[in-house]
Amino acid sequence: MIGVGYLPGDYIVVRPKVEVLDGDIVVAFLPDEESATLKRWYRQGGEVLLVAENPAYPPIRLRPDEVAVQGVVVGHIGARRARRPLRETVSGVENLSAKLSPID
Repeated sequence: MIGVGYLPGDYIVVRPKVEVLDGDIVVAFLPDEESATLKRWYRQGGEVLLVAENPAYPPIRLRPDEVAVQGVVVGHIGARRARRPLRETVSGVENLSAKLSPID
C-alpha cells in the first residue's frame, strides 16, 4: 500500500476484532487466496467493496460472508527507509550553514 506510505519491509499494527468502518484499511482473507491482503473497506448495500490504494488494481466486490477480516490497521512502523549516512547529513548541514547570512 505504497499510496498510504506502507513500503515493503514495513510493519503494520493491527487491532483485531474491532468494528470496521468505511474507509478503514483492513487485513482480510479473500476466497481462494492463501494469504492476507491490505485493502480499504467499504460497504455498499449488501456487499463489501475492498479497494486497493493502487489504481492499477480493480476493486473487489464480495458478500460479507466471503471476507474474513482479521483486523483494522491502526498504525505502521517504517522498517527500511533509505537513509543517508550521518557524515553526509552533517556535511550537508555545514555546507548550508556556510551559505546562510545573518538577519539584521
